[in-house]
Amino acid sequence: MNVKKGKTMKTNILLLCVGLILAGWFLTGCEMTNYPLILDSSISTSTWIDISTVPPIVVQIPPTLELDTKALQDVARDNIEKINFYNFTLTADSNSTTTGTLSGYITIAGDTLAVLSGLSPDSLATEHSIFEGIPGVEVRNTGLSTLLHAVKNPPDIPLAVKIFMSPQTVVPVKFKIILKVYSQIQASSK
Repeated sequence: MNVKKGKTMKTNILLLCVGLILAGWFLTGCEMTNYPLILDSSISTSTWIDISTVPPIVVQIPPTLELDTKALQDVARDNIEKINFYNFTLTADSNSTTTGTLSGYITIAGDTLAVLSGLSPDSLATEHSIFEGIPGVEVRNTGLSTLLHAVKNPPDIPLAVKIFMSPQTVVPVKFKIILKVYSQIQASSK
């Protein structure tokens, strides 16, 4: 008899908690059918870095990549109140032996975003933020400002991203580099 009374009491407490949460939710004006207040969004671009020239020379690979910051808004149909940039990451997906290091830079709309010096592609085997102090990656404020402005006020045409690399190696280097931008979008509930 006591076991049944204990189960009933636990059920009543659980139902009371759920009821209080729902009541608080409705009293604050939240609606389950509209947008959440904050949405996460991301865009990426990538290219194969294939440097078979030895001795090393500086090469632009490829001619131009594009980052369409308007695509960040695709998570919300309308009622966007604010867009915030919060991360830019690099990943190197290696399909070949990548002995040696790389130097060069990444530009966004003509402004330098990151300078690479003595970067090992293996250090980017997993996704890393450019803000976490990757050895061999130095962030430049001019390119970062351009990126921040493009996230908050997306231009009509995608941003031109250029990658310049020079290998410090005696063997050919081939890997895929992935650049990714993360943002948060605040949307009104009505």
